[in-house]
Amino acid sequence: MTKMNHALKVLIITGSVFLMGYLLESLRHISPMAGDYFTISTELLSLVLSFSISCVTWYTYRRSRDNHSLFLGAAFLVIGLFYFFHLLSYPFMPDFITPNSLQKAAIFWNEAGLVSGILFLASAYVYKDTLPGAINKSVLFASAIALSVIPLALTLFFADRLPAIHSPGEMGHSAASIFLQLVISAVVLYAAYLYSARLRKTGQENLVCMIYGFTILAFSYTVYFFYEYPEHLLRAAGFYFVYMALYKSSIDLPYEMLALTDEKLRKATEEQYRNLFDNAHDAIITTDLDDRITSWNRSAGKLFGWTADEVIGKKLSELIIPKAQWGERKQNLRDAMSGIEVRGFDTVNLQKDGTEIDVNVTISPLRASNNTIALSSIIRDITERKRSEKALQYRLDFEKLIMNLSTNFINIAPAEIDREINDALRAIGEFSGIDRSYVLLFSDDRTTIDNTHKWCSNKDASQIRMPKKEQFDSFKWFSEKMRKRETIYVPRIADLPPEASAEKAILHQTPIKSLIEVPLINGGSVIGYLGMASLKKEVIWSEDMIALLKIVGEIFVNALVRKHAEEKLQQSEEKYRALIDNNHDGIFIIKDSKIQFVNEAFARIGGYTVEDVIGKSFQEFIAPEDLERVSDYYARRLAGEDIRKEYEFNILHKDKKTRITVHLNVGTINYLGGLATMGSMTDITERKRAEEALSWELEVNATIAELSSTLLSSANVDEISSFVLEHAKRLTGSVYGYVGYIDPKTGYLVCPTMTRDMWDTCKVKDKNNILKDFRGLFGWVLINGKALLTNAPADDPRSSGTPESHIPIHRFLSAPALLKRDLVGQLSVASPVGNKIHIMRYYDKGKLVGQVALANSDRDYTDRDLALVERLADLYAIAINRNWTEVQIKESLKEKDVLLREVHHRVKNNMQIISSLLRLQSRYITEKKYLEMFTESQNRIMSMSLIHEKLYQSRGLARIDFDDYIRDLVTGLFQSYCVNSNIALDMDVKKISLGIDSAIPCGLIINELVTNSLKHAFPEGRKGRIGISLRPADENMVELVVSDDGISIPPDVDIRKTESLGMHLVTIMVENQLHGQIDLDRSKGTEFRIKFRDVK
Repeated sequence: MTKMNHALKVLIITGSVFLMGYLLESLRHISPMAGDYFTISTELLSLVLSFSISCVTWYTYRRSRDNHSLFLGAAFLVIGLFYFFHLLSYPFMPDFITPNSLQKAAIFWNEAGLVSGILFLASAYVYKDTLPGAINKSVLFASAIALSVIPLALTLFFADRLPAIHSPGEMGHSAASIFLQLVISAVVLYAAYLYSARLRKTGQENLVCMIYGFTILAFSYTVYFFYEYPEHLLRAAGFYFVYMALYKSSIDLPYEMLALTDEKLRKATEEQYRNLFDNAHDAIITTDLDDRITSWNRSAGKLFGWTADEVIGKKLSELIIPKAQWGERKQNLRDAMSGIEVRGFDTVNLQKDGTEIDVNVTISPLRASNNTIALSSIIRDITERKRSEKALQYRLDFEKLIMNLSTNFINIAPAEIDREINDALRAIGEFSGIDRSYVLLFSDDRTTIDNTHKWCSNKDASQIRMPKKEQFDSFKWFSEKMRKRETIYVPRIADLPPEASAEKAILHQTPIKSLIEVPLINGGSVIGYLGMASLKKEVIWSEDMIALLKIVGEIFVNALVRKHAEEKLQQSEEKYRALIDNNHDGIFIIKDSKIQFVNEAFARIGGYTVEDVIGKSFQEFIAPEDLERVSDYYARRLAGEDIRKEYEFNILHKDKKTRITVHLNVGTINYLGGLATMGSMTDITERKRAEEALSWELEVNATIAELSSTLLSSANVDEISSFVLEHAKRLTGSVYGYVGYIDPKTGYLVCPTMTRDMWDTCKVKDKNNILKDFRGLFGWVLINGKALLTNAPADDPRSSGTPESHIPIHRFLSAPALLKRDLVGQLSVASPVGNKIHIMRYYDKGKLVGQVALANSDRDYTDRDLALVERLADLYAIAINRNWTEVQIKESLKEKDVLLREVHHRVKNNMQIISSLLRLQSRYITEKKYLEMFTESQNRIMSMSLIHEKLYQSRGLARIDFDDYIRDLVTGLFQSYCVNSNIALDMDVKKISLGIDSAIPCGLIINELVTNSLKHAFPEGRKGRIGISLRPADENMVELVVSDDGISIPPDVDIRKTESLGMHLVTIMVENQLHGQIDLDRSKGTEFRIKFRDVK
């Protein structure tokens, strides 16, 4: 079935490539130029692949030591040169030394085919270690040149003596050419057959690609008689499969051991960084691909409440992820495992006690050899940020609600004010989530107090009866608050002070749990209260919310007063203006683009007086960037278009520099016999600044999270330096900058981020990015190990020493990068107008280790910039330390590798000495029984010594190739017992490597069983065979079979109870050391079948 599958694949590939070539063939007649272009393009495919194969095998030979690959690489160098000569000899190409012709091109093509057939066939007999003295780079290169030059000379200068290859007939090929190509096809097919035989024998999977390639090449040679382009593409496809075969044998296999070493190094590096991770501010958790926790730093313990011992090995999802988010968690894990970093998303996690906390999570794949081996989660507690965002959003929404209410009350008719107040109470109540909102108003003579307006969310809230006026008079605590015009705020009824006992008694008779009443003040007197009561839960109102509630109260007061005044027609202009001016919103009327009316709040927003504004065009106060938009809205609104009533824009302060962001709510009215606009304007500058600050902080946090993730990756210090520089410049608005670290060997500052533009600007002498002299502000920061911020460096004495040719620095910001107590680096920011940066030097009491510097911002630096720079500098310090630590670890591993090889070598030598001592001693023994005991002991020692010899000779020190070991061991035993040709050896040993814990007992077992066969199975020169088989078995087991067809062990002998030391050793080592099983078959001689699991 497998053979059929391979045959079908080759057939499909060949057919597909042939079809593509056939389609190109049909297009060659579009024009002669197109035909020549297609010919060159398709010929170049095989030419490029030939030289690629040669280059790959040549440069990987140092590691692979594969003579077969090197031989084929040299063969393809020759083949590629012949095809190159063939391409250069086409008539449409410039003459190649001698005049070009189809005959000349055909000769080179046939020579290429002949050489490829011979070399492909020869390669089938070359193995990895064939003729090591003859097959090497020098010999093969010289042979390739000679094999190319000689036919080249014959073709160029003796072409008239060569047989005619090109025929002017329809086919274009002579009989000799056709016969030669058929022979070449047969030779290449035979080479494919030889490789298939090698595949069956060795099991090398890369040979499948080799067979595919030779089969396709054999077909291409015959196709060329009829179709040119299909032959070119089939040849390229054949070369590609040969390339893949050689790639696997020359690159994949040699790097398998490198991957194992890299895994060990990664684990060691992770351990070195564990202390650094534990000191990180964020929780850093790593999990395996099953989401089981493998590391848990201290910050994770503080954040979630579990210690590392409690969580290691448990699933992270089951510990901290709410069940409702498991689906989302699984998707995030799938994305991360596919190599996608799941960066900076906000979610909710669970603490040990079940408390939900807001966090920001970044999940990054930890990769090795382009494979995801684990996942890293960086979790930041954003509870406070979320609380602030929620509070800010709540305030913004409340402000918007208030602005809408304010606008609604501006133009409302007096008869609609009561309804509007009730609607406003409902809107405020539903927004705040309370159960009852109401307005209490005193009568004009203050003899009664009435609940004039209310909204209730449920029946219980509607049934609450408000106290009468005489009851309020008895409430001393409430009365005192009223007299002082203070807010009555009771978040918890039980917490009322002792002087409020009367109030507590009456409130305990109601279901009210929290209460707030804001005084409604008019003309300095309390005319009533705007109240809110919660029945279901206790509510905490912040100072900001109470202030906003007071604004609502002011809106209600304005509306009620206006209603009262208009009903009695006694409201004067002065009193009306006082009511308007008590509003925190700016109120205005504009007619014919002129400002007709504003309140004090409107003028105060821009720093003006009312007199400064009245009569002026409103366009004088609009910021230039918003003037066109605002003017367009004004004109279209007066024209009757449905233009949005609310929008934001910037106005100019009286100083004509400062911009103030305002929110406008505007409509049209009839005023003084014409159409005008009227509205309210609210100063939202502070709110906008808060939003910008929050946005900036989020961007900074994202940068820090990305840099933290980069520290966990394989990025080196140069890459991290560029990353730090890029983000520091972007976040601070700097133009120039560099990041450098101290070379511990020279003490010089190495600046990998110094660009050629910086060299020219700062006139750096050394173009190799190494700085040796630090002075000025940069040097001060490095010497003193302190942060520095100055927006006037020219007047700063610490700038002393700055070269005259340096960039004029107008602003400077710097923070040293420190690790523990030692100075590790510096992050510096400067803002000159000129175009030069000079490098400055510093010394620390410890050792000089590095610097990061930036320059040229277009604004003054702030403490916010300084905090950002210090955070980036701290992380850069960790990166420098990580780089130094990795270098030390790699050097240490090299030393330990050499030491371990020396240990195995000495153990082997000591065992050889013991064996030699036993051999010397045996010369004095005359009794055969004791002589055999010494011989057996020598063989046992030899089997163990051979293990250590194989170990120190192997690439890896933990495992040996057991097939080579068995051959050497059995050869030694045959020599030890002087076995002649009467005993044959059958070995079926697969390519298996064993660890030392498995190899030593397995070697002793083979030694004992083969020795037993040699001694007892073939008495008196009897002929026979000894068989040894070692192969992988099911379930990661290894099966060892040692058999002979001689005299079997008697049926009454129990190998577990026999007095034979050898049999006793075999059973002990199989069952106690290898933890395997041993079966004995006596039906055809003696066969021991042993199964065991390799001890890793």
